[in-house]
Amino acid sequence: MRPHSATARLILWSALIVGLGCRVYVALTDDGIYWPDEIHQSLEPAHRLVFGYGLIAWEFVEGARNWAFPGFIAVLMGMSAALKGDSPQIYLMVIRLVFVAMSLATAVGIYRVARAWRASEEAAAVGAAAWALAAPSIYFAHRAMSENAATFAAVWAVVFLLAPNASRRSVWLGASLLGLSVL
Repeated sequence: MRPHSATARLILWSALIVGLGCRVYVALTDDGIYWPDEIHQSLEPAHRLVFGYGLIAWEFVEGARNWAFPGFIAVLMGMSAALKGDSPQIYLMVIRLVFVAMSLATAVGIYRVARAWRASEEAAAVGAAAWALAAPSIYFAHRAMSENAATFAAVWAVVFLLAPNASRRSVWLGASLLGLSVL
């Protein structure tokens, strides 16, 4: 569902390009943490799964947290390590860039949801631009936090569930993404 309107294309692509630049800049220059959970609930358990050592928070030991999100991070970390990117500088950047891509894909999903709800192409592009250029969205985009992954999954779940003439496959994919977003 690409915009046919030149104005909508200009708004959407400009916002995505500027949003990408801002997100990549923050991902390359920010080495701090906003909240300890972005380390203890994702990176540390994933590191333990891939490399055999790392902290495990009590939530994982007692079964209060699901391993789906650290498992996703572990897949990214493991793929990076398998390709000789086993230093933290490399695998953390891979994880950050995947989260940046997910954040921008969320903006595209917002466009698709708005169009499915019969918004004009321009209004849908402005909605996507609002996400792509919002300061909190840019600041948090590269962080390995479950909220980022859940937002991506939930938006795309709605895209697939509300697709005009949604196929059975689209409904299954949307329902699966919606379920994954709460894990």
